[in-house]
Amino acid sequence: MLLFMNSFSLKNTNPKQLFLFFGPLKEEGTSLNLFCAHTGIILPAYTRHNRASFPNMSEDKCDNRERKNAQDIHPKKVDSVARVDLGLNERKKMTMKKNKSSSARTQAHLYFRFLTELVVAHVIILFTIVYVYMTMKRYHYRYVSWPTRFITCTEDQPLIKIEENFLNFLEYEKLRKCTLEHPRLNVPSSLSPASFGKTRGFVSKFNEEGVGSFLNHPDFGDCFGDLFKKMSAPGMNAHVFSAVVCDLSNYDELKNNKTSVGLHIDQAVGMEGLTDSHEFFAHQVNVFYVDVAPDMLGGELEIWRYGSGDLSNLKSRMPDESITPEKNKLVRFRGDSFHQVKAYHSSQAITKRLSLVLEQYKIKDEFVPNTVHWMEALKEDMMMM
Repeated sequence: MLLFMNSFSLKNTNPKQLFLFFGPLKEEGTSLNLFCAHTGIILPAYTRHNRASFPNMSEDKCDNRERKNAQDIHPKKVDSVARVDLGLNERKKMTMKKNKSSSARTQAHLYFRFLTELVVAHVIILFTIVYVYMTMKRYHYRYVSWPTRFITCTEDQPLIKIEENFLNFLEYEKLRKCTLEHPRLNVPSSLSPASFGKTRGFVSKFNEEGVGSFLNHPDFGDCFGDLFKKMSAPGMNAHVFSAVVCDLSNYDELKNNKTSVGLHIDQAVGMEGLTDSHEFFAHQVNVFYVDVAPDMLGGELEIWRYGSGDLSNLKSRMPDESITPEKNKLVRFRGDSFHQVKAYHSSQAITKRLSLVLEQYKIKDEFVPNTVHWMEALKEDMMMM
């Protein structure tokens, strides 16, 4: 073969003649190239495009002839090239498999992220709806359905006024005995245990025309008539007279600053034929202490000015007045003031914190026909703020 090749002048040889002898050429790794690599012969460049010069030879035949000629020339190298091609194909398959797996993980991650964002969006929307609903509800209650408050207290009216030894000794002892033996004194409160669970007592309501009915009632006039007349202020046309018994609290309740009567404003006037959109505050409230244990701890009457009427602001500040209960003491305070009674403790379990309360109202003339003439009720009609 070498002698035969040397007999040719390859530089002047037509590439078509070389193709007929050595087989078809490819762009990369042809049998002719392999042969030239072993013989050191430099041939003219020939590519797949030259096959257009051989119309009678198909591409498949060219490939088969090329492989056959290459195997005849150097079978081991062809096998190594085939193995390399096989390895490349395997690597391509592994790469494609990894790409598919990576693509699947990416899609799963995107789907999970989409679900997460969807859930978060729904939570935000739900929270927004609830917030808007609560805001509209508060707005509706405050500005649309907020009850009309009727406050008759004047600016120059003092917050409190205290009178020690309000009754003489005989009057006080008679009143104390009558009150402690009253048949309706032990009526339990029907209010919620959280607010009035430790209180007992009766409530009577009447207007100016019903004062006579109250004074002539055997269970009220004979016992409380004189006290009512002394506590009454001029110009009042509606009244609420009640007895409040605060049961003994344990020491833990006293230490934890609990209350026997929760924070409220007195507005228990008896009205008929009106909706809940009307709130009538007392003009003046009188508290007379009938019985108090001498070693009592706690039980103070705490009073706050009305201010803006916002109850939430009162929890963070001290009361404007704090009155320690004493026997035969009368406390007068503004009817529009917030007040509460702190829990108390005493070694004398028999002695109770007993007080008589008179709420006095100045009802406008247009609402006087709606006032109750006379009625006896439980403390359930006292509205808590």
